[in-house]
Amino acid sequence: GPWQLDSDKEIGVVTQHGGGVQVAYFQDWCNGAGKKIIRPNSMNNYGAILDHFGFKKALSELVSQVIQPLADCLYPPEFSKKHGLDSHHGFLVEYELGKDTKLDFHRDDSEITLNLCLGSKFEGGDLYFGGVRCARHREVPPFSSEGRFIGHAVGAGLLHLGAHRHAATNITKGHRRNLIVWCSSSGFRKELDAKNGCCQCCPSWCGAHASS
Repeated sequence: GPWQLDSDKEIGVVTQHGGGVQVAYFQDWCNGAGKKIIRPNSMNNYGAILDHFGFKKALSELVSQVIQPLADCLYPPEFSKKHGLDSHHGFLVEYELGKDTKLDFHRDDSEITLNLCLGSKFEGGDLYFGGVRCARHREVPPFSSEGRFIGHAVGAGLLHLGAHRHAATNITKGHRRNLIVWCSSSGFRKELDAKNGCCQCCPSWCGAHASS
C-alpha cells in the first residue's frame, strides 16, 4: 500500500496502509510448523530473522524502493545517498508481560533503521530517543535537548539513523510485535574506518559535542 511520510529533523514517521501487517502472524506459523526460530540479536529473546524464511527478496525491495529514497531525503548523504544501502537485517521482535517487556538504551548496527509496529493491542512500550553518537562517543549521556519519547501506533513506523540511540520503555499490558529492518552501507563504513585510522576525528553528525 501507499507510504506516507511526516518528517522532522531527525526521525521520519512512516505509515503503511494495506496487507503488510499480515507478517505479524509469521512467528505463530513457525511455532505451528515446528520450524527452528533463530533470535534476531543479543537484546531480544523473542522474535525471528525474516531472511531465513523467504523474506530476503521482499525486504531487499523494501530497502531499495522505500527506505533508501526516504533516507536520501531525510539524512546527511554519507549515510545512504553517497554510497547506497547495500545490505539489510530484517527481523520480528515481540514484547509481552512474562517475555521481553522493554529494550535497553543502545545504538543499532545499521546506518538506517525502519521500525514498523504490527500490533496488536498494548499499553506502554514507548520509544525514547537520546542523541546521535558515533561509536567512540556512544556512552556520552544525552543532553536535555536530545531526549524525546514517541509512542507506537499499529501500522505506523519510525525511520531513524542507526546511530540515534534509543530504548523502549516497559510494556504494561497486551502484546506488541514490530518489524525491524537494519539497513547498512559498506561504503559508509569503509569511509568512516579510513577517517578514524587517519585522524581519529569525530564525524560532524555526532551530537556528543552539542551544547545542552
